[in-house]
Amino acid sequence: MTCTHCGRANLEGGVRCTYCGTPFPPRLDFDLNEAASSSVAPPFSAPSGGSPIIRRAGFIGTLALLAFKLKSLFVLFKFGKIAVTLGSMLLFIVADAKLFGWRFGVGVALSIFVHEMGHVYVNWRKGIPQSAPMFIPFVGAVIFVKRFPDDPTIESESGAGGPAAGMLAALFCLVVGQVTGDRFWTGLASFGFVINLFNLVPFPPLDGSHISSVFSPKIWNAVLITLLLWVIKVPSAMLWLVLIVGFIFRLGEGDGGRHLLAPPIVRIRMAFVYIFLCVTLGYGSEATSASRRQVLPRPETQQTRSPLVASDLEKTRKSNQSSRLQSRQSITPQLDAFLNPSDAGRQQVLSIFRVFFFLITVGLWSLTAFLLASASNRRFGLKSFGFIGAMISVLGLIYVFDSLFFAFGEHYGGALLGAYFAAALVAFGSAVYGWINRAKDPALSLFLRTVRCVGWAAGTALLIAYGFSNVAIFGFVAVLALLFYGRFRWLAFARLATWAQDFGDTDLALRSTQRALALCHDPESAAYLNLTIARLLTANDCGGAALAALDARSQLLTLYGTPEAVAVTRSIAELELRTIALTLLERYEEALSVCEAILQAQATDPMGRARLLVVHFRLSQIALFRGWADEAKAQTEWCLRVVKQNKPMAAILRGRLALSDALGGNLPEAISQCEQALALSRESSIKAMVSSVRAEISLKSAAPAEAEKEALSAVKAFPLHLAYRYRYGVALGANGKGAESKTILDALAHDFPNEHWGRLSAEA
Repeated sequence: MTCTHCGRANLEGGVRCTYCGTPFPPRLDFDLNEAASSSVAPPFSAPSGGSPIIRRAGFIGTLALLAFKLKSLFVLFKFGKIAVTLGSMLLFIVADAKLFGWRFGVGVALSIFVHEMGHVYVNWRKGIPQSAPMFIPFVGAVIFVKRFPDDPTIESESGAGGPAAGMLAALFCLVVGQVTGDRFWTGLASFGFVINLFNLVPFPPLDGSHISSVFSPKIWNAVLITLLLWVIKVPSAMLWLVLIVGFIFRLGEGDGGRHLLAPPIVRIRMAFVYIFLCVTLGYGSEATSASRRQVLPRPETQQTRSPLVASDLEKTRKSNQSSRLQSRQSITPQLDAFLNPSDAGRQQVLSIFRVFFFLITVGLWSLTAFLLASASNRRFGLKSFGFIGAMISVLGLIYVFDSLFFAFGEHYGGALLGAYFAAALVAFGSAVYGWINRAKDPALSLFLRTVRCVGWAAGTALLIAYGFSNVAIFGFVAVLALLFYGRFRWLAFARLATWAQDFGDTDLALRSTQRALALCHDPESAAYLNLTIARLLTANDCGGAALAALDARSQLLTLYGTPEAVAVTRSIAELELRTIALTLLERYEEALSVCEAILQAQATDPMGRARLLVVHFRLSQIALFRGWADEAKAQTEWCLRVVKQNKPMAAILRGRLALSDALGGNLPEAISQCEQALALSRESSIKAMVSSVRAEISLKSAAPAEAEKEALSAVKAFPLHLAYRYRYGVALGANGKGAESKTILDALAHDFPNEHWGRLSAEA
């Protein structure tokens, strides 16, 4: 659309000119010709005779209706549902009794029944309509939920109810078996542990997939690492299955954002529940596995055979055993000669092994360095050879370390070399993964990619040290880590900033990143830290310092970076950050120019397909800051139509719609949008945004006490956020607390005089 006032072209979707603010004439949302033609045609007219397909469908529908009526009559009986459960359970017992005996069949049926009743109890407490448990012979039992909730919290708790009840039933059988000394009860307990642990496999439709519906990617990582550390020390075949399927599921699943519907505390609680169930059931299944094998009847073998056949089988077994013994005796001298050669032979074997191991190691680290350089848009140059040399130096240190301790009679070479080789393999795998996914974070420097890769290698070595309880490997890795972080101290602060950001502490994350930047001497890494600082500052509505960080980043990459690294500064992600910063500084013309640059960005940009969405989203923010509530709402609604399936983004857009409606005076709609935003996400950032909007709504509704309460909630979550601090100060003033309000607003006006919120504070 072209503005009639300023003559500039605008994107579709707005109601004002984004440059001068001139309202556009109203437009019709439908085609008159299409509307007229559709109104003439009758809504529906069925043929009198009907086609054979329709007649057959009517006959089938009649039968279905009669069946439904008969089912309804059956349900009218008082014990209709109980009869279905008991009848199917009886069939289950009869089928299992054919294989395992009636006693074991009854025990298994009751164990499964308790498991299903755990689901039934949780669903009943949550008010979820459900069917009675129905048993399926040789498979198990199932319940049908008639209306599954959208809230993953309910789904997760319902999924955990079954394995928890089944675990309690298995523990009860175990206690009875220990008290009575009857192996049947212990075997039944073992079977209960196994089937409930199998249900925790995170694959639909098993219970594990329902429990994990609230897990965020980071919680998934923590759960998998915890289970791995446990299963290494306490092996369990079924728990290994849970772990492997969970790892595959974690790799293949994208971040759909469904976990955002559950509060963070629920995610953490259900992660602990899942880990506790897995560990307890895994330990119980392994501890009682012998009893399970004794209780389960084995197929009849020699008892059902004739004495002649049995004797022939025994002769054959003894003959095979003697032949294996003879072959083993013939191989043993050669094997002993290879494994235990003479002194001269041993030295020759060790020399060949060291050369072979050295060549493989050089090849692995060379490929790793090449992939890291390629992922960072760098050439395989001097830095790459320096990295390879450092890794080969570590191999030399292993030989020196082993030689020193060998003089005291201790030999650690085999364990250290094994851990080193495993670490090299994992580092290579990490480099391959980083190269494949290099477009996700193109701004990451070569040094930081290398540090991430070496971190995976060190973690692998520590995992091997943990698995084999090898103190030498652990001490060797610890010494290397201390030397590395002593040389690059800023990395410790950068890691602390990452952890703080994961836990939502933006204040600590910002201070730690700034400290890391002060200590960093690698220009490309310093440029990346400046980008991180800009992201944190724009998230707190602080534009001046964010723009300065972006300018510093561009300057560093221009002086020390490669042309590819400089091109990254013109990516859509960084241009969007610059747009936000300029908007916060009320430099709207420059912000609109950057939006035009976003539309002209290269199609190879990872966000190339989303450029139009980014521009519309930023136009809505510019309109809000200019006070054009109608334009902000129109632009946000355009974005919302595009991102219907992206729940995190939809929650943010709902919050912006709520603010647009509040500023435009449509308070009921603003309240409704706040509720919809919370229905999409329970993240702390969304809650704080909604609290801030509710404070604005309360101020418009002349409810200053409620406004102060909501604004304080937002400030507590994000104390550095300028918009939240401004609304809190205004709410305090409206509530009669002028001194406190003046302190907050004066501080904002003094510290941020060029910012949007600083100017509003000065005017207030």
